Amino acid sequence: MTKILTIRHAIPTSDEELSNQFITFYCWLPNNLKKDILVRKVENRIISLWLDKNCIGSVSRPNEEEIKNWVNILINKVYVDVNIIGVPNKISNFIYNERDSPKQSHYGIKPGEKDYDKLKDIYKDLGEKVLQSALEIYNRFISFARNEKGQYWLRERQFDKNRIRSMNIEFYSKVRSTDYDWVRWCPPATDNIIIYVKDNESSIREDEWKQIKRFIKGNSRSNLVLELLANAQSLLDSNHRRSAIIESISALEVAVSRFVKTPNISSVLPPDQAGRFYVQGLKKTFEEIHLLSTIEYVMPLLFSSEIFPTEILNQTIEAIKARNSVVHHGQRDISEEKIRPLISAVIKTCKILIKYTT
Repeated sequence: MTKILTIRHAIPTSDEELSNQFITFYCWLPNNLKKDILVRKVENRIISLWLDKNCIGSVSRPNEEEIKNWVNILINKVYVDVNIIGVPNKISNFIYNERDSPKQSHYGIKPGEKDYDKLKDIYKDLGEKVLQSALEIYNRFISFARNEKGQYWLRERQFDKNRIRSMNIEFYSKVRSTDYDWVRWCPPATDNIIIYVKDNESSIREDEWKQIKRFIKGNSRSNLVLELLANAQSLLDSNHRRSAIIESISALEVAVSRFVKTPNISSVLPPDQAGRFYVQGLKKTFEEIHLLSTIEYVMPLLFSSEIFPTEILNQTIEAIKARNSVVHHGQRDISEEKIRPLISAVIKTCKILIKYTT
């Protein structure tokens, strides 16, 4: 015997309690559950997104006639149901019996008993698939409102295996089957917090205070390359990864352009080589072969591995290719695990070029 499980999520449009990230509707609300429900099917899962008056982000709950007169109806959450077809009785019962597991209360099979770990793993796998399915339909809805309708303030939600537990809590996730009413949906998961520690280079040192004094007194602007890199890091921390890689390579292009115009060749090459180097030809070469080829072929000839480490060089090349995939081939996203070391390499490359630019 198998069952149908229904897992319900109430997904807010923002993580912040007081936020203006509303989905807006004009004199209408799609609250007819027979004809207005949005549905996707993935494998044995039927995922549906729906709204009712409880999704309106205001204290008052208008009736149908009042809704017709509201110019901007503000929605601050949507409901997403994930129906799983053909769930074995044993799994369905285990999910019910684990409803209080966050409180260390287990009914039925207990931890350490036969089959507990096996059933726990199945529940965990279901938890990942359910959350992925729920966020997929939510993000498609947000994508339409944001891109097609111009509600640019909306943000999609990224699936994060390290936050399954907290996201289920945030979404008030619950489950029911034909055998039992709503209980807490709490697939086994442990939230993992990843902390990126900034290096000491970003801290202001005592010997830099005089430089800051001169900057405050003067009218000069900060280095454009460093400004663009700061923007890239800010975008990255805000989960705008595509924009972050574009901004970082823009900084690299400026850094390379400045370097090829006035390189400090005597600091880069030995005296006998520096004297033979045609500086004016470097700028023309960059203009002809462009950024990627300049980094790939010219920089290794100019810089030793001690000045410009091979690993940094290779990661910078990968960063340029990643940016090209985003800009020229429409790549939608880059994983955080991949993009952070690439942008870090670009920052190091830019600082090397700044150091050896006259």
